[in-house]
Amino acid sequence: RAKTACNSCREKKRKCNGHQPCSNCVKSGHDCIYVPNPRKRRRLNALSSNPDDLRESSSASPQELAAINSGVVLTRSLAGAATVSFPVRLCSWNLGSPMLIPNDLVSGSFSITLLTDENLRAMVDTYFQNIHPVYNFLDPEMVNRAVDYVTSEKPSPGHPVECLLLNICALAALIVCGDDERQAFDSSSRISLEYSTTLESPTLDHVVAWLLRVIYLRMTGLPHATWLASCTLMHFIETTKLHIEPSDQTQTSPCGDDYDPELRRRIYGVARLFHMWISYDYGRPPIELRGATCSLPQNSWTSDEIAVWQISNILNPDRQLDPATLEQLLRQTVELRLPHTVQRLKRCNIGLCIYRRIRVAGCSISDGTENKVLDLVDDGCDLAEELVYGESLPWWHILNFPFQALCVLLALDSKESLVRVKRTLLTLLLLVQTYENDAVKETFANACSLFRIHSQRKKDH
Repeated sequence: RAKTACNSCREKKRKCNGHQPCSNCVKSGHDCIYVPNPRKRRRLNALSSNPDDLRESSSASPQELAAINSGVVLTRSLAGAATVSFPVRLCSWNLGSPMLIPNDLVSGSFSITLLTDENLRAMVDTYFQNIHPVYNFLDPEMVNRAVDYVTSEKPSPGHPVECLLLNICALAALIVCGDDERQAFDSSSRISLEYSTTLESPTLDHVVAWLLRVIYLRMTGLPHATWLASCTLMHFIETTKLHIEPSDQTQTSPCGDDYDPELRRRIYGVARLFHMWISYDYGRPPIELRGATCSLPQNSWTSDEIAVWQISNILNPDRQLDPATLEQLLRQTVELRLPHTVQRLKRCNIGLCIYRRIRVAGCSISDGTENKVLDLVDDGCDLAEELVYGESLPWWHILNFPFQALCVLLALDSKESLVRVKRTLLTLLLLVQTYENDAVKETFANACSLFRIHSQRKKDH
């Protein structure tokens, strides 16, 4: 017999095997939730008055605890015994890579110096027109100076500036290049970063190049490769002391003179945000840098952009959040006003994550809170379709949001939520018709399967 039984088995006085989900919940299709003994929780709360020091006090393993923000847990719960029929961990991760991975990592690679000045500047302009407005962690003038240096001095392969520009071009290639050129930029940018891992003293150019690579992989790569790249990015930040507030540094940092304090804060803030959400979505623990003192950007982020970062940080799986706190975070998320369509769609995804946290806590939600979740679903589907019709970059939110929204609607299982299921399926069908790749088709098929399972379960009961 397991030491701790799940809520459902405890209430029905059944033998629980302690798995997540347990065998009884798999058969019945119930949510398998483990809530600690109230006496133990009161004792834990008495021992620590600092919420940051509190961990989920259930019997869950560290791996299960890390997955508390991931949509995978809810998807598996909805699938029940049918979980084995599809790889839920990969489902809706992103739109998939439009190119084949080369058999020879070196084949198809080239030096940035082989591009003409005109072509290189066109690639850089593409990046600043399409990606920079969303994240704003690069200085256009600094990058233009890097282009001037590369075109005039022709530095040797492996130079930090070449590494930076290759990874800018790899992202731009997703918009303006064919498959062969995309593959060449992908291979070249990866090789330049692999070389950077051999350096004892990498520069901030390398840090930014790794951040660009993480964004690229979040759009095109597999979950584990993306998570590992984001972990590497965190270690590069630690090596270059980017996590230390510029005013606190008592010795020269490896960061170059081109990176002023505010720019360093922006790079650190965006890098941490990416690592947090890649870890959350994949269900892995984020890396916490010891002694981090770097503050958030003071002049270049709006109050709502800062709030996105703060809410994301509060959702760290190590923090025990009570339902009242989670509902307050949801209200705050709904009220955010962000300038870019991608940021607004991310806000909707954050709201769904907060709902999942409330659900994992085993708490019901008020009608007002449910209405806020439904408003986010409506807004998110509109935004996803806007990005599709705008022939945008392959932002992962486009696929991830409608699928996760479908899961939330089925979990809510109310008249108001179920009437919206058709809209999410139509949004996913639009993606199938637009992108026509295996990742999108698989996600749509899995969404239809979950809907059929839910409908059959309601008929059986």
